[in-house]
Amino acid sequence: MAVLSLIKTTVSAVGLMNTSYSGIVYILPSGNSTPLWAKTYGDRIFFYVYANLTLYENSINRDFKVIRDAGYNFVVIMIPLADHNYPYYYPNINLINRLASENHLKVMWAIFPKWYFGPEWNYLHVNSTVYNKLVELLSYLVTLNSTYRVAV
Repeated sequence: MAVLSLIKTTVSAVGLMNTSYSGIVYILPSGNSTPLWAKTYGDRIFFYVYANLTLYENSINRDFKVIRDAGYNFVVIMIPLADHNYPYYYPNINLINRLASENHLKVMWAIFPKWYFGPEWNYLHVNSTVYNKLVELLSYLVTLNSTYRVAV
């Protein structure tokens, strides 16, 4: 909570919070990324692929309330490109969507293609596996009621 207050105070002090719509990057539920988790799975954005976010729902909800109460309108959620072969991935996306909506926040999804489906830069090549998986995910994300923007 103190970090969010500090960020908002710092941003306000330089006159950047005078916009009508502002957001903040949300990486993980506060306090849930342990050294063991990082050693097992690596990059924290894989939390959305491998973790069962229902176990962290209360933490995420608390964090989203703090973010909302700090005056932010949206959260930026960084996720890797994955698909239905990862059983928690889409349910986790749906959970984030629901919690954001309940807290009157929007979500900007930032997708990092990574390497699950080949070299990540192949998302630029039409009909490559990475490209097709990315189009599938993008098509889904834009249907969610909390989606504000999607970035790759």
